[in-house]
Amino acid sequence: MKKVWYAISSICVAVIWLGFFLPWVSVDTARMGFITKAISGKELTNILISGIDVPFMANSNNAALLESVAKIFNPQISGIGVKSLLIFIVPLLPTLLFCMLIFLRRVRWLFIANAVLFLGAASFITYKLKTTQLDKLVIKVDILYGLWMIVLGYFIFGLASGLCALFFKK
Repeated sequence: MKKVWYAISSICVAVIWLGFFLPWVSVDTARMGFITKAISGKELTNILISGIDVPFMANSNNAALLESVAKIFNPQISGIGVKSLLIFIVPLLPTLLFCMLIFLRRVRWLFIANAVLFLGAASFITYKLKTTQLDKLVIKVDILYGLWMIVLGYFIFGLASGLCALFFKK
């Protein structure tokens, strides 16, 4: 069972890394018109944002646009410049836990904790994406395949860890 877990989990980690570099959201700012030009200095109508773009956009002249997108998901958020670096947790956490589980493969509770963490994260992200109103008055946000790949990678990684813990043999 562990060899199957290694194969499935390594594929999931690779999918999560791939999803981190692919577009997460598409922001349609055509409704903003002159406001977009005033905020960013350019007339942008459709912007693709991936996970790797977030820290760079947060510390550029597009920070106001990125903050308005972030406020759709969390209205209380402010000052996303430094907080944007936390986005690197998305691919690094599963990578680190995968490596830790390889070296500590005899510890069953780590597999259980990994399953709870990633199944919970996938469920929360899916719930948040499905219940958030993405079509606002000024901008329209569409969720793209990169973010769904990460959610799928989290879900399968957690499911594989849970099944490995269930059929655990020392």
